[in-house]
Amino acid sequence: MDLITIIEQVGEGPTLALAGVAVGAAFGFAAQRSRFCLRAASIEFFHGEVGQKVAIWLMAFATAVVWTQAFILMGLLDVSEARQLAQRGSLSGAILGGLMFGAGMIMTRGCASRLLVLSATGNLRALVTGLVMAVTAQSAYRGALTPLRETITGWWTIDGAGARDLLVVLGLGHEHALAFGVVWCAAAYFYAVKSRLPASSWFTASGVGGMVAVGWLVTYTISQASFSPARVTSITFTGPSADTLMFVLDQSRMVWNFDIGLVPGVFLGSLVGALLYKEFVLQGFKDGQSMRRYIVGAVLMGFGGMGGGGFGGEQMASQMAPMLEMMKQRMGKKRYAQLMQTFGPMMANMMDGEGGGGFGGGGFSSAGFGGMGGMGGMDMGAMMGMVSAMDWRSMQGLMGSPRKSRRSRR
Repeated sequence: MDLITIIEQVGEGPTLALAGVAVGAAFGFAAQRSRFCLRAASIEFFHGEVGQKVAIWLMAFATAVVWTQAFILMGLLDVSEARQLAQRGSLSGAILGGLMFGAGMIMTRGCASRLLVLSATGNLRALVTGLVMAVTAQSAYRGALTPLRETITGWWTIDGAGARDLLVVLGLGHEHALAFGVVWCAAAYFYAVKSRLPASSWFTASGVGGMVAVGWLVTYTISQASFSPARVTSITFTGPSADTLMFVLDQSRMVWNFDIGLVPGVFLGSLVGALLYKEFVLQGFKDGQSMRRYIVGAVLMGFGGMGGGGFGGEQMASQMAPMLEMMKQRMGKKRYAQLMQTFGPMMANMMDGEGGGGFGGGGFSSAGFGGMGGMGGMDMGAMMGMVSAMDWRSMQGLMGSPRKSRRSRR
């Protein structure tokens, strides 16, 4: 059974969600076993040490770079249209959001991914903190904190495409990025051996980075086989955590996608790792003072993580889903697929332009900028160029010839 058959039988959204569960479960298990943690690595580096924590993070980072660039060079992956590169973003939101996210990460003793992994091991502190972070992120995206977020992200913006691609800015190619990743892989291995890091830890750390690359590959592959526009994305946590929370609370306003499956998948994989190795232990807050620190840190992480934009068009996708389904039923799968080949990229840009990812949520933002307000990265010139390039008769053939009225047939 090929991918197109699976999509036809299950649907694009559920297929993406299942992919998110699979990738998330592998990531969660690897992260739980390797003790992957950006906060721990940052503290170790701050103290002037390059030990096991830094080696683990560096191994995950380098592996993600190597496999992502390898997939691109092999022609299996194209991330040029991913919102992190193609859409307009906010440097002010990224800088201030990054500072807030980093401060909150120290206060809560874990970044967004680490909190989710710890929650699955019985850490109730991490569970409560993650929920507060998700609520704050949702409020920053579409709630009481939205005006403040939009003000901050509007201070300093940057165009999409080459302006946000370091390889383009530096005049380098993907082979140079691959070499960069290989060098840091070697450095990570050196520090792992020097700090006497167990082989199982750096192996699972490589799995953490590998799943980031696999996430890109899977979503891109599904987007190429899908009849409807699908975002090319990978593992992020701030936006998806809030997205998953809203999906649980109000399913009528959300649609199935990769992010919806990712968060429960990571939780499941971490839980399996904790149970297999007998590390599941219930833990709570020590006192009221520590609880206040965790909550404040969670608020900083939630808002800071969305400072770069947050979501990637799920609201627009949920509004368009019924219309697209009706079109598919009326036109038939063949003509609908031909129509999506023409308009799919344009619609994907519209959905991507509604939001970025944020720290831990997937990159910069295009929310609130560009030619169409909230659809930041949408280029009206490109849209009209795509429409005008079409032959009207071929378009009429796709949509079906209009039926003549009774009066006109007489």
